[in-house]
Amino acid sequence: MVRFGLIGKGAISEKHIKAIESIGGNLCDYGCGKEANYTLKNGKKCCSLKFNSCSKIKERNSRSNKGKKLSEQTKQKILEKWKINPPRLGKKHPESTKDLISKSIKNLWLENNSIYHLPEVREKNRLSIIGKTHTKDGDLKISKKLKGKLKSEQHRQNLSISAKKSFENNPVLREDLSNRMKSWQCQYMLKLIKNPSKPELKLRDMVKELFPNCEFQHPILNYAVDIALIQEKIVIEYDGYYHFNCKESIDYGIMRQNRIQNEGWKIIRYTMFDKFPDKEQLQNDIREVLK
Repeated sequence: MVRFGLIGKGAISEKHIKAIESIGGNLCDYGCGKEANYTLKNGKKCCSLKFNSCSKIKERNSRSNKGKKLSEQTKQKILEKWKINPPRLGKKHPESTKDLISKSIKNLWLENNSIYHLPEVREKNRLSIIGKTHTKDGDLKISKKLKGKLKSEQHRQNLSISAKKSFENNPVLREDLSNRMKSWQCQYMLKLIKNPSKPELKLRDMVKELFPNCEFQHPILNYAVDIALIQEKIVIEYDGYYHFNCKESIDYGIMRQNRIQNEGWKIIRYTMFDKFPDKEQLQNDIREVLK
């Protein structure tokens, strides 16, 4: 007795079947050699949820269809089917249909008897998504699709709530993201600062003569200070007109100074309303701060 199988173009004998069953016990009935994890509706055991996902079935289909062309009769049948039920190429579903589809998908995931409720299936779907990134063409399509679209207030609120929950439940993520944001903000501000004022350049030259190891636009928290003496932990800044043009700028400057001081830094500040310091005054101010 011979049972027709899926390995090559021949058949599988009973001896071959017994040999396979003796090696692994419950193996896939479609001949791929893997362990059978699911029982299909036809009573056969398979390694996948659908028999079309089995590697041996895929191999057989690729071999059988390789190099073949559709006959005129088959093409005519496909066209007749399309006339009765045309494909929805490029068409969009109405809102009512979208709601029905989303509800049916949610119900599949919520039903206890559904295969999507099984923990191994959920874990498999989760792992299939992790690490995947969009291609350049995919990014361009998404950007064109979302261009000019504004998020609704409800959508923004949902995003803020989900972000807060993730931050509350994961302190490691919170710390990592805050550090990344701080470094990114510092780099972004350093790119914007291209032309410092003439008084600031003059002050830089004076400090450089006294302290050759000083640094300009040094990042502290998410701020970039004008001049920093790192060993002494002293910040020297010069405030021009834009620091006093409105109340918001003044309040921001006070808040910024308090946050930098809380990190253990001492601040020497000169403004456009003060007489510009000479080297002696600068040395005296630094000595007083170091006391």
